[in-house]
Amino acid sequence: MPQVLTILYYSASIIPEPFAEKVRLNLLNTINGTSIISVTQEPIDFGQNICLGKIGVSAYNVYKQILEGAMEATTPYIACCEDDTLYPLDHFEYNPPENSFAYNTNRWTIHEDTYFFSYRANMSQCISATKLMINTLKTRFEKYQDKDQQFKHWGEPGRYEKRLGLPFVEAHTFESKIPTIHFSHPNSLFGIRRSGSESCKTLPYWGSAKELWERYYG
Repeated sequence: MPQVLTILYYSASIIPEPFAEKVRLNLLNTINGTSIISVTQEPIDFGQNICLGKIGVSAYNVYKQILEGAMEATTPYIACCEDDTLYPLDHFEYNPPENSFAYNTNRWTIHEDTYFFSYRANMSQCISATKLMINTLKTRFEKYQDKDQQFKHWGEPGRYEKRLGLPFVEAHTFESKIPTIHFSHPNSLFGIRRSGSESCKTLPYWGSAKELWERYYG
């Protein structure tokens, strides 16, 4: 059967490489041969790699990297994957409609020995139709072409279009049975976060937060 999904992995290439390699290996072991496009600021051997060079770390450039990857995808759908997040298989089994961005809200953050949960639609959890992503981000970048501008609402499609003066796009949420895990560390775009509406020391499937942290980041 032809593939319908491409994994769109993107990275600013600033996290420690031993950690990044473990995250990529987990992704490879999860996706069962699904095609990968990686968009990075330093070259890596991971799927079809697009290296944009050191364009800088910013929310603006995150979406620039996503657009570059989406334009290379040949499948109907793409799944955004970040360099500091672990994904279970059932996250990628969700099938969104063609006209709506889908965000998995079963996302926990880990820091050292604790998991934290906050309900939020995050770009690292986005699955969408490829054409929808391309058209939405092209429209955004056509209006905002100055990469040095600071955008308070430069965020996930479907959340901030009205505030940015852009055409409405539909978005909805879903929950995978197994949560995704985001590592909260100094090299992430928004730094370390140790808070949430819930917290715990262990999660089904992933196990002990302390052991998982030490295995990947410690």
